[in-house]
Amino acid sequence: MDSRGKARVAGVQPQGRSRRAERRGAIPRRGRRSRSWPEGTPTLTLIARQGRGPGDSLRATHLLKRGDWLKPANEVGFGVLRDLIAYFLGFATTDITYLWNQGFWYPFEPIRFWSHGGVRRTSSFFASAGAAPLAWTSLVVSWGITLLSWLAFVRLAWRRLRTALRAPTSFLPLACVTGVLGIPLFYLLSGKGGYPHYVSTILPLAFVPTALLLGPLLRHRVARWAVVAYLALFATGSVLGLRGYYAVDSRWSVPQSQAAVAFILQRTRLPDGGHRPFQLLFTFGPSWPQAYAALATRVFHEPFPIVSGAADVFRVDARVAGAPLSTSPDALVLPTLVVTHERRAGAP
Repeated sequence: MDSRGKARVAGVQPQGRSRRAERRGAIPRRGRRSRSWPEGTPTLTLIARQGRGPGDSLRATHLLKRGDWLKPANEVGFGVLRDLIAYFLGFATTDITYLWNQGFWYPFEPIRFWSHGGVRRTSSFFASAGAAPLAWTSLVVSWGITLLSWLAFVRLAWRRLRTALRAPTSFLPLACVTGVLGIPLFYLLSGKGGYPHYVSTILPLAFVPTALLLGPLLRHRVARWAVVAYLALFATGSVLGLRGYYAVDSRWSVPQSQAAVAFILQRTRLPDGGHRPFQLLFTFGPSWPQAYAALATRVFHEPFPIVSGAADVFRVDARVAGAPLSTSPDALVLPTLVVTHERRAGAP
């Protein structure tokens, strides 16, 4: 017997037995009460609703920025699944619109992009990268070859899977088919937005249909030169696309970010060593003002007082290739950024 003593233990045990007796009927009562509640509507039923009347309300799913359910972003529907498949197919082309538009870790809808000003925006992007006609030619031709190769691949895969499933040559077609079927399967299981990295593990399989189409052509004397020309065009278009992308991505490079933060701190520094509050506005996206604040506090060891409505305003613009450079003393011109200091009326 422990140090609590026999009398104390003897008093506790009857109380425990009585409480267990009271709980014996709790589970049946809980079951009867749960059956009286209305049954929930299955997810597939909610998806099938059309919003045409009472009891037929639509089930809208939205992307959440950093999980904030009070600030829903773009609505997510089954079009996202369609866009994921389009993104997978486009990996075998020189089309990298998802990168220079929203980056790898943001959801991207390629079909919506191309149907809502994508041609105009891509033309501007290629103009900044240089050799826009060549870049456009590579993009269009690579998409044509990719779609043609997938049409041929469907026929080839069906024949091989029916007649020679166990043959060694059937491994890549079988892996490619499995990967493509896995996209809708795992999307329906997760129900999340169309982030490009959701299909990143199977992206190399997107080259299988193109390789199966172009490989046999290398055996022909004339056709092989067409294949070589296409590969050279593909490589050139890829270099131009990546050149333009890194010009966009370098907006957040460490040297440029440090130069921009140093410019802002120097412009707002007070005689006592403090800093005037200011507004920080980015005219391009995605933007992370907290990255500048982190550099100010951790590298320069100075405060970075961003305040809405402050008299000092710093606007960070993307530098457009070929545009005339600003000669204003209130502007900092960097390789891919232009930081402009504006002072509203009443600023000290």
